[in-house]
Amino acid sequence: SRKDVEKIIHESSGHPYVIKIFLGEISKNQKVNEIKRIVAGKDDILTALFRRTYAWLSPAAKRIFLTLCSWRSIIPQIALEAVLLREENERLHVDDAVEELRQSSFIEVIYSENENEVFINVPLAASIFGKNELEVSPEKAAIMADRELLQDFGAAQQSDIPHGLSPRIERKFRTIALRVSQNKEKLEAHLPMLEYLASKFPDAWI
Repeated sequence: SRKDVEKIIHESSGHPYVIKIFLGEISKNQKVNEIKRIVAGKDDILTALFRRTYAWLSPAAKRIFLTLCSWRSIIPQIALEAVLLREENERLHVDDAVEELRQSSFIEVIYSENENEVFINVPLAASIFGKNELEVSPEKAAIMADRELLQDFGAAQQSDIPHGLSPRIERKFRTIALRVSQNKEKLEAHLPMLEYLASKFPDAWI
């Protein structure tokens, strides 16, 4: 209704990103009347809203959000899934966590032209909040280890998405091959991740 729209605009101080997060809350709660102004100052409302929304996230969504915030890059979802397969990590339902983060407007999900390849971007404001949360997270050491593995795929930005997954995965395989050939790492340690990538992206078997 028009009254609901006016309420959302008023409580968000007209901030577009805040409105987007409020709409995510309404989608989950199905109630506009639960939207409340959390701080009076316009400068603080986004941080306070992030903090409140973050507290509502599932443990899996929090873990994945902090992992994404650990590195300023657009990340293929398949890369995130493969890295989180590490034995050191608990099993996570990545699809569910990504959807939860998308609904909460903590991330943007971007599809390639054929819509078979999914990339994840964290908006700058959410990324800054996430980096601050990462600094005090008890999972920071594990997340930084995951970041190193993600970085093997190479940094990506919006303009790289039309090129698809192939360059990202090729870079990952080349990086691991180099380290194995230099006897810096054992191939067996990476096999589960490489096999997972190939199961989702058959060209990787080549």
